[in-house]
Amino acid sequence: MVSAITRNLRLIWRLMMDRRVPLSLKMIVPATLLYLISPVDLAPDLFLGLGQLDDVAIVLLGLALFLQLCPRAIVQQHLREIYSTATRHGATQDGSSEEGNYIETAYQVMENDNQQE
Repeated sequence: MVSAITRNLRLIWRLMMDRRVPLSLKMIVPATLLYLISPVDLAPDLFLGLGQLDDVAIVLLGLALFLQLCPRAIVQQHLREIYSTATRHGATQDGSSEEGNYIETAYQVMENDNQQE
């Protein structure tokens, strides 16, 4: 889960820096983050936890909306580059490390007829 969050944050950062993504779409991210510091709140912070829950939901929805509205070809290109960078540094596409990976298989011991006894 942490690797997916990290990957999405890297993807959002790369899309924000990409000149091919329209400025109007890029404004979704700062508007979403601005909601966190604004005094306007959908659910007042009367109960500990409930008030913060709407903040988290708005941020997640805003970032998901940004990713959905970005041109697919650009998103796919950045994802390929993120994955290729990760695999060069020893991680797989799901974020796990390739170190310690192994292949399980059945094997058979064969007798060598030419063995000396």
